[in-house]
Amino acid sequence: WLAVGRSGGMFVMRNIAWGEDVSVIKCFLTGIKRHFFTVLIVTVVFALLFSAAMIGISYLDYLGGANGGKTWYQIVFKILLIAAIAFAALWYLETLPLAISYKAGVVTIVKISLMLTGKLIIANIFFAVFSLIPAVLFLLGNTLLALALMAVMFIGISFFMLVNTVYHHWVYDNLINKFIKEKYKPTEADLAKVKKKQSSADTDEYDFVGEAPRGFSGAVKPVTDTLAVVGLPEYYTFADLAALKVSKVQLAADAEEYAKDVEGYIKTHGAPNGENE
Repeated sequence: WLAVGRSGGMFVMRNIAWGEDVSVIKCFLTGIKRHFFTVLIVTVVFALLFSAAMIGISYLDYLGGANGGKTWYQIVFKILLIAAIAFAALWYLETLPLAISYKAGVVTIVKISLMLTGKLIIANIFFAVFSLIPAVLFLLGNTLLALALMAVMFIGISFFMLVNTVYHHWVYDNLINKFIKEKYKPTEADLAKVKKKQSSADTDEYDFVGEAPRGFSGAVKPVTDTLAVVGLPEYYTFADLAALKVSKVQLAADAEEYAKDVEGYIKTHGAPNGENE
């Protein structure tokens, strides 16, 4: 059940972090469909690691109680097990947004997430603690227990997932995406795929050839203008998504201005096809 919730919820949070329009139920179901099995495998691995460490800690406590106290090496081993649980939790938090955002095998996801967990251990700890702020209210005494319960019920899980998603995508933009854009050399097949995607992006939403789209009133502007929707490269960052969104807004505003007053538009900007009319 945790894998179901995490695969759907993290996909919703990914789209929010990317600034996309989100239909929560549709995105949640899409996230489950696309990422459930990867998230399930990672969750099972984490559960096994956590359970094994807790069994070890319980056994050390049993030995300490039976023998009248723990030896120094039992104390050290218990500390190591607690540290292992903490590292496994950080690794799990790193793996979830990575698995949701990138199409790769489980082995590759695990390998990269382990590297990022160790490389950014201090930042990972800080943001993991920060994301748990609603739950921390439980530790402040009975007077705030009702407030803490309400905070966790209404915003706790969403806040936890959103903070981790935004933080980890910042990490990916600065480490993974930047490295890919600098080192990756596209093949002919990749270039053809990008060209096809750009062509689709240019015509899907703002195709003003022929009849006007349903709900559009006014003159239809030709598509021979220099304005166009910015296409996304094969590997893109938040900056590329922002540029795409800006270009769509500019194109829509330009088309609306043309539709409202064709003659005024031509006087101000010139004819769309570059010729005098």
